[in-house]
Amino acid sequence: MPERLSLDEFSKKKGNRKFATVVTDIDKGSLLEVIDSHQSDDIIEVLRAQPQDMREKHIQGICNYFANRTTSGVMEGINNKIKLIIRQSYGFNTFKSLREKLLACLFK
Repeated sequence: MPERLSLDEFSKKKGNRKFATVVTDIDKGSLLEVIDSHQSDDIIEVLRAQPQDMREKHIQGICNYFANRTTSGVMEGINNKIKLIIRQSYGFNTFKSLREKLLACLFK
């Protein structure tokens, strides 16, 4: 189980207002999950599916993200990798394809 989680969002298409949210393990710098939304309700729904002990351990960091929308340098580095993968792939037809590619490339 990761010690520290980070959440951040990225635009699925440049100039578009459709966003996805990524959940990462800060210490390992690896991607854990990609959520097809940046709406709080959708993110909470996905996080509720995680084990309770994981949610309890990271509740403060998750709340800080929703309150301040702050992230870390590690998270910004992962976002840059995500943008590079999307550019090199010339986009994706479905969110499922995007999610699978990101998890394959960024999960350590």
